[in-house]
Amino acid sequence: MPPRREPDHPAPTQATVVAQFRDYHAEKFSGQGDPRIVDEWIQGLEFIFEVMDCPDRYRVICAQLQLTGDARLWWNAYWSMRPGEKAGCTWEMLKELIREKYYPTYYRAEMERQFLLLQQGTRTVNEYEREFTRLAAFVSDLVRTEAQRAQRFIDGLYPAVRHNIVGHGTQTYARAVSISQEVDANIRREAVRDHPQSSALAQSSSVPPMPALPSVQPSKNNKRKGKGAPTDKRTRQRLQQIPQCPTCGRLHRGECRFGQDVCYYCHEPGHFANRCPKKAQQPQQPPQQQQPRQQAQRPPQQQQQRGRQQARVYAVDQAEAEQQPCTMSGMVVLNNVPVFALFDTEATHSFISRRCLDAIRVHAVTAVDPLEVSLASGRKIVTSAKASDLSLSIGGRVLSTDAFVLEMRDFDLILGMDWLSFYHADIRCHDREITLYLPGDESITFFGSRNHSLPH
Repeated sequence: MPPRREPDHPAPTQATVVAQFRDYHAEKFSGQGDPRIVDEWIQGLEFIFEVMDCPDRYRVICAQLQLTGDARLWWNAYWSMRPGEKAGCTWEMLKELIREKYYPTYYRAEMERQFLLLQQGTRTVNEYEREFTRLAAFVSDLVRTEAQRAQRFIDGLYPAVRHNIVGHGTQTYARAVSISQEVDANIRREAVRDHPQSSALAQSSSVPPMPALPSVQPSKNNKRKGKGAPTDKRTRQRLQQIPQCPTCGRLHRGECRFGQDVCYYCHEPGHFANRCPKKAQQPQQPPQQQQPRQQAQRPPQQQQQRGRQQARVYAVDQAEAEQQPCTMSGMVVLNNVPVFALFDTEATHSFISRRCLDAIRVHAVTAVDPLEVSLASGRKIVTSAKASDLSLSIGGRVLSTDAFVLEMRDFDLILGMDWLSFYHADIRCHDREITLYLPGDESITFFGSRNHSLPH
């Protein structure tokens, strides 16, 4: 028995396609209003065409039926000056013509600038991908191929997400998006599971914390409570020699000023230690007394100098950091935003990327003395932009820091020796631990990552 032959379906005619299209009640376009309406209109039509399985040769006919007012006048005038060419107009050509006409030059330039600067930041990958797709429509020359589009998407991902993707080899755009979504979701689940602060942040913000925070162990060193003791033997031996204060219950030496409205730095009333006017005149370590918990601990300001200050930093990306003998990376919370930080004993100062400043919504100011920074390559960069009084949350404590602005590819924040030495940081590279010692003999142990990528 011969195989059954399916009946041939006649090709749709223009009349049937147009009639079917009208049933979807597509939006009209007049060319008036916000330029963003152009993309919304085009995307709405493309959705209908996909549902209809509309042949390309009929898409232009259907689209021009939706032009009204000034847009219809322009369309008719454009083709009246090009007799005989309209029949060759494709859907892609129509979209390009519409965009050239109704996206002002300044608007197109701004969209291109936003695309080139686009980073995931604190967005989810889904949010980042939507913005990437929207802006890519303005820079088709930069993402002509699948490989170009995928690479540009990967370049803008958050470092902790990007580093989990690059090991997968060459990516298509769809594959890059799929893997990054999975990595992003895993990181956020770990943040909620492993770090209470991160979970609280997720509940208080429309943007989930990004990314997961390494574990941090605060140590209040209060024998009366019998918990929170430091993990390393040297710290325990040090604390056993410090008496417990009968006034505040903490471990410290000397007079207790807990509850007194005085500066813990100069012991005078009227201000707190972080605003002490004597710090600039006579920099020194503040007395070992416990400040109120809500007061951010901060390193003293460096003495004002004339001319450029000399500085060095040898690791501004992952590859350079891996060459340093004792660096450690991990997530910290800066101004309530999780950021990727490098703890670097080879850096003389602390630095912050401009991308990070935008994420935490802080504006840099011009420093009194610019900083001349020597890089590992031998190149020198002069920076005078500085962010002050940043709130760094580690282990439930708020520590203050200042940082000069420096462009970095893989890190948001570099905490150098100016910050590490103030907190008498005890860095144990092999164990991936940093212990910070605060006034009042309180300590915090931070567990980071030696390989400079977020733990899986």
